[in-house]
Amino acid sequence: MNEQVKAIRKSAKPISSGGTAAAQPVAVAPTPKPEVNLILHFGIRKTDLKPEMVEARRTYPRAYEPWGDEELDAVAELARRRLDAETIARLLGRQPSSVERKLKEMF
Repeated sequence: MNEQVKAIRKSAKPISSGGTAAAQPVAVAPTPKPEVNLILHFGIRKTDLKPEMVEARRTYPRAYEPWGDEELDAVAELARRRLDAETIARLLGRQPSSVERKLKEMF
């Protein structure tokens, strides 16, 4: 991302005010904080899947994986931070219905 910012700054032309005043720097929007990739963190272990499970994994990479204690702790922590089930599911690569079920079991 830094290379993109440098390239933009290098190619940007100063704005002239018509006078002898120095050009004002162009403001650059802050880059958004990258999302933590919990899918890679928890990994994918189960590979012997039925065709419908393979299809679900196209959208939800960790669908049908067993839930580990560390992942359940992450779900609880994200729920305490007031993230909704859809967001938690996206972060974990799980189906929203599966996350909702786990949240009901926990709370």
